[in-house]
Amino acid sequence: MANMRDIASLAKVSVASVSRILKQDPTFKVNEETRSRVLKIAKQLNYHNQHGKSFLERKTKFKIGLIVNQYPNEITSDPYFIEIKKGILKECALWGMEARTIFNMRDADKKWTDLSKYDAVLVIGNLDKATIVNASKYNQNLLLVDYYGTISSVDIIQSDFYDQTTNILDLFYKYGHRKIAYIGGYSSIINQNGITHNSKNEVRYQAYLKWMKLHDLTQYAKAYLSDWGPDYSYQNTKKLLNEFTPTAILVASDPMAIGVYKAIKERGLKIPQDISIFSFDDIESAKYFSPSLSSVHIDSFEMGKLAVDTIKARVSSGRNMSIRIIFNSKLVIRDSIRKIKTESNDSVR
Repeated sequence: MANMRDIASLAKVSVASVSRILKQDPTFKVNEETRSRVLKIAKQLNYHNQHGKSFLERKTKFKIGLIVNQYPNEITSDPYFIEIKKGILKECALWGMEARTIFNMRDADKKWTDLSKYDAVLVIGNLDKATIVNASKYNQNLLLVDYYGTISSVDIIQSDFYDQTTNILDLFYKYGHRKIAYIGGYSSIINQNGITHNSKNEVRYQAYLKWMKLHDLTQYAKAYLSDWGPDYSYQNTKKLLNEFTPTAILVASDPMAIGVYKAIKERGLKIPQDISIFSFDDIESAKYFSPSLSSVHIDSFEMGKLAVDTIKARVSSGRNMSIRIIFNSKLVIRDSIRKIKTESNDSVR
């Protein structure tokens, strides 16, 4: 009978690595090629654990249900949510698990009892607390992806966008910018009846307001929130430029940056000579913007995979204590920002 040493020898990794991969340890960082190689060999050798269960037996019994709250056009056009879902489906396929959408929160007919048919449930997006509590009644193995509320009864995976907003603003400040505006979207919170409440409690927006206040720049704090998308950001940037000409704009997403670019160029202004731009998502086309767009890169595909590994580990181990995971991103600086001269620091260029 094959054991972990056999798998480790064939995969050319340590026994400890094999163990952590097969146990789906969410804290274990390993590249996709190595993980796939170990799983493939375990499957070929028909590996059995100490309880006599084969690798395939353990895989095929696990079912994950998905609840989404995005509009249909967001699910198919927003790169952030597209990649999260792709990551979830990829990781489930790798382990031979079943992943199925239970319902969209905007559906008129939602059967909450269906949640109990799954080993675990992943929710993509923001639900209100009452809805989360209700969902937990039918399945206690609940994980919220991209949720930024305060609830301690379920697992949560969220980005570090609050901190990265601060980092971008620090960079703008270092480059001499003081007149910094913000173009973003509302946080859409949905209840169990499918009714949406647009909240200003969006992490990037709140971080922007706090940072501007701490740096005594509230006189320049100009922020416009709307629905997400280039059409809305285009209109809001036109409104902004009618009232005020900033030297820098922080944009909440790359698709919104498309509208910002258009409005600035129509006004006869140049990026970054007149206005510097920094955004979020780092979509594939960001480097092809003219000029190339500085953006926050987050691997939302990996976030989706981590969600699967985390909830599977919770079920497998019987863990009752809920956890919150902050998924790190990185700043990608391109041609859309520049240093400027300021009265307080003439040396900044």
